[in-house]
Amino acid sequence: MNTDHQKVYFYHLKKCGGTSLNGWLDLQVEDTAVWNSAWSASVYRYVTGDVEAAHLAHVSEQHRAMAISAFYLSSIVHSHAPMRQFVPPATFSFTILRDPVSRLLSQISDWRRLGPADYVGVSNQYRECMEEAQRLRVQAFLEKHARGFGRQLLNNYFVRALAASRLGMLATKIADPGDLLPIALESLERDFDVVGLAEHDEATRHLICARLGWCPAVSIPRLNDTGSASGLREEAEEARAILAELTEHDAKLYARARALFDSQCQDAGYYDIAAFESRGVIEAVRRLRAHDFNGRVAFSVREPVIGFGFHGRDAAGTPHCAVWTGPDTVSRLYMPVPASAELSVCLWVRGYANEKLREQLKIRVAGQPISHRFESVDGYRDCIVADVSTTRSFLSIEIELETTVTSGESGQPGYDARRRGICLDRYGWSFR
Repeated sequence: MNTDHQKVYFYHLKKCGGTSLNGWLDLQVEDTAVWNSAWSASVYRYVTGDVEAAHLAHVSEQHRAMAISAFYLSSIVHSHAPMRQFVPPATFSFTILRDPVSRLLSQISDWRRLGPADYVGVSNQYRECMEEAQRLRVQAFLEKHARGFGRQLLNNYFVRALAASRLGMLATKIADPGDLLPIALESLERDFDVVGLAEHDEATRHLICARLGWCPAVSIPRLNDTGSASGLREEAEEARAILAELTEHDAKLYARARALFDSQCQDAGYYDIAAFESRGVIEAVRRLRAHDFNGRVAFSVREPVIGFGFHGRDAAGTPHCAVWTGPDTVSRLYMPVPASAELSVCLWVRGYANEKLREQLKIRVAGQPISHRFESVDGYRDCIVADVSTTRSFLSIEIELETTVTSGESGQPGYDARRRGICLDRYGWSFR
């Protein structure tokens, strides 16, 4: 385990489960230090290859300025744009790959669900490509677009994207992905501290956590899940030959990624909650800055959320910032406490996804069930309080519910598809 890394860079390869991971990554740092994807909007054409040769130098300079600035603005950077060549020293870099055919089908499936609002600001060529993904069968679509404008995303995408980590914008102008494969392999092997696999998302997260001393998360909320090949099985079989051709070099890269992943997992050993509590939790909770709240020591969810079982922050970067528990029914928070002390631990609750959850909830402290009470606090639905005796300089609080729920009706105003439980904006303790 190495906790000396000052920054984290995630090269978010498209359709490899990265959107779900990004929300979890953002919880690991304070909300003023997270990456804003709008910052890379000016160079998104880089990702699609939508750059004319005459504009290459200008866009390359834009990309360089954006990438260097990103690591001054953020503690964790995650982007589709390649930035590995610009990361500062002591940055932990990782990326995640996926079976290349599944990734390609997922890209097409993703475009098929888009509507007119998703085409705003894209070039005519890119719009045509996305629209025809909806009208054409997979084979006809790939035959038309994968060797022309769409080749950056459709023709051995992994090779092109990883080669761009070394070559910059030039990689978008090299037609034959076979010419880029040696560079992509070198990038995969030398540029990333961890190479993860989307098919082994939990093991990938545990590997990252083991290297950084973070609390492992067994599961995280799934976002932007297109279902990949599940609805394209018949079309995929029909297009088997062209799919193999368009992933030929990606398959070699993916095979190497699998070997690297297996080796890294073996080197890291088994990492779970017990390992975190014995090896990393003390350093982790030291990152939290306490504040006074009504005479109690409190920690805001705008600080790193050390634990698991939470959705990404709502209203991040504002005084209204809060987190919901979910989608799982058990959520855990860690915080620093004085050892050998008699304390009352507190959870300040903004609300419940359903009022019935209030009567269901159970609290565990340091893994043991404990009774709790509700106190009234101005501006909050409840303050949940439990009395504890501490033995160590950290404490874990678990919130357990019988279920988590969606809110409202699909397609109606106010509908929230997330399975949620309790909304919190701070937690803490006081002496009793």
